[in-house]
Amino acid sequence: MNQKIREIAGSLISVGILIFYFKALWQMVEKVKGWIPGNGPVEFSDGTILLATGLGGLVSAVVITTLGISKPGKAPTGAVQELSKDFGQITMAIIAIAYVGVWLFLGGYAAIYGVIRMPDASSTLHEMGIAWFGLLLGAGYAYFGINPPK
Repeated sequence: MNQKIREIAGSLISVGILIFYFKALWQMVEKVKGWIPGNGPVEFSDGTILLATGLGGLVSAVVITTLGISKPGKAPTGAVQELSKDFGQITMAIIAIAYVGVWLFLGGYAAIYGVIRMPDASSTLHEMGIAWFGLLLGAGYAYFGINPPK
């Protein structure tokens, strides 16, 4: 397969994954925001949970890897552009920034409502928020090039 076609297809798949992740997690948080304490915990369909957690793990892995291969303290666009020298450098940089931005925004949004504001509303969102905090630490270590003491 042609390299350009592969990169275009990869970009479209990457954007599709990000959109599905955004939609699933956004709906979960919005449902929790409407929670009334006396009605019991908020329940989600198995499909929504699968999409949000599965794609959330994939998006988190992409973000942490992208930050890990970037120069410490620099925007992740340089590392992505090196991976895509022949085609789509600007597109790849935009996708990398979108992944990091969406991951930070949505993860923080889920953590605020799932862990801080309404921890009893949904155990699923609560656990996702706690996991995001842990991954945020890993992303910080990767971004700033911090190595744990030996």
